[in-house]
Amino acid sequence: MDLSKTDRDFIEAIIKAGTDRVTTKQLQDILNKPINYISVYRARLLDDQLITSPQRGVVQLALPFFAEFVEKSNLEHLS
Repeated sequence: MDLSKTDRDFIEAIIKAGTDRVTTKQLQDILNKPINYISVYRARLLDDQLITSPQRGVVQLALPFFAEFVEKSNLEHLS
């Protein structure tokens, strides 16, 4: 599945946070974007079932080993 650059940036921000569950505040800090920006991409990735929201204000990757896949893909593109 193709993701937009911004969708990929959002996923990478979740991975960069370094925890399984990431708050929207953490994403705002990592991406340096306002909450309405975070909300748009959060909704898109929820619809695509790439992330879940186990509780209000928190997101996590929906697919097991997805973080590893993204990191490996990024390394391959740099080679």
